[in-house]
Amino acid sequence: MIINNFYPWHESLRQSIIIQKNRLPHALLLHGRIGTGKFDFANLLSKSLLCDQPVQGLACHTCAKCLWFEEGHHPDFKLITPEELVQNEESSKKKTNKKTQISVDQIRQLIQALNLTNHGTHSLRIVLIHPAEALNLASANALLKILEEPPNNTVFMLVCHQVQRLLPTIMSRCQAIAMPVPEKDVALNWLKMQHVSEP
Repeated sequence: MIINNFYPWHESLRQSIIIQKNRLPHALLLHGRIGTGKFDFANLLSKSLLCDQPVQGLACHTCAKCLWFEEGHHPDFKLITPEELVQNEESSKKKTNKKTQISVDQIRQLIQALNLTNHGTHSLRIVLIHPAEALNLASANALLKILEEPPNNTVFMLVCHQVQRLLPTIMSRCQAIAMPVPEKDVALNWLKMQHVSEP
């Protein structure tokens, strides 16, 4: 059974992007209200674009590339998020604290990886950055350099809750897409289909 996990309020947007698969802009900025499924959309869109056997533009979930993606090992997909854990060496209990920023080292490592040959000679590569506002000044400037001269066959997806926190120069290098917010009845109907009680 092929599973389509796109939210119904994202369906028309998904179709419009899939149609452009062979002429996508090098950078998409997916921005909007928090909690409306922006990251889920970007993640599943990435999987669908990388799929070897898409069905009506949707990931098949069964090909090798889909399985790599699900296991977090797809060689042509890079997910950049704030470094999740840092050890507090002063604590004997080794407490951990979540980092809230994407570091410049993460972006430098990304650039090094992108300079390597992608898995297929002409295969698409996708970089998903979430949340983009977690970029600090140093990492944002490092990212800007690669957005100004993007590698071939590479699409950047920046997911952002607070677009005003991004550098204007980064925004200018992206095609901005305001993510749709579901109508109340659409959201409630979807929750009912997922067997979730009305909030």
